Amino acid sequence: MEPLLYTYLFIFGLIFGSFYNVVGIRLAHGKSIVHPRSHCPKCGHTLTAFELIPVFSWIIQRGRCRNCKTSVSPKYAIFELLTASLFTISPILTGWSKDLVVALVLISFVIILAIADLDSGTIPRQVLLFFLGTGVLLRIFIPMETWWNPWLGALAGYIIFTLINRLQQGSRKNEYALLAAVNGLFIGIPGIVLVMVIWLFNQIKGSSGERHRTLPITTILSFLTLLMFFVMK
Repeated sequence: MEPLLYTYLFIFGLIFGSFYNVVGIRLAHGKSIVHPRSHCPKCGHTLTAFELIPVFSWIIQRGRCRNCKTSVSPKYAIFELLTASLFTISPILTGWSKDLVVALVLISFVIILAIADLDSGTIPRQVLLFFLGTGVLLRIFIPMETWWNPWLGALAGYIIFTLINRLQQGSRKNEYALLAAVNGLFIGIPGIVLVMVIWLFNQIKGSSGERHRTLPITTILSFLTLLMFFVMK
């Protein structure tokens, strides 16, 4: 029975990974995730069902658009396979328990955030708000062993970065406060520390006048959040 469950998780991971590619890239550019249908960004060719099979379509088409033969980045297949792999190994690390649900949601958050970050260097606010609401519901029904830890982490993180934003008189929407709140809900107080590292890195980078990103720090810290979640199990 268990091998079958692992197989289901892998297949669902491939499907969701394909969807997360759409969500991460489109929201990063302020586009709708439902319209228009998936298409080649070069020639506009609308992709058929055969061209949307996760991983396999990219392999069969040799990483090219069937219509215009333009190269298709392997990152789509990589994130599909990565999502499927993380989904599959999660029960090994959490057991077949309620924590598995939390793990799958956190994996989804991390994957979407990484896709958006690597594509455009942004943190889509819609993603943060969605997973903030999801995290609240999860922690109501699936509390951590120390029940107050995620709530304190989320509240403290949001307050700290809201105050920093106001002191700096920043005009940007307060993504860091939302990111800290989401991280706090999933891994508690350590989540604040990870977001602080992202913020400090960007502050140093900004003050040095560096215009080009040399390191996808948001992606790295997102996966560190996931790693810390599993280590804490």
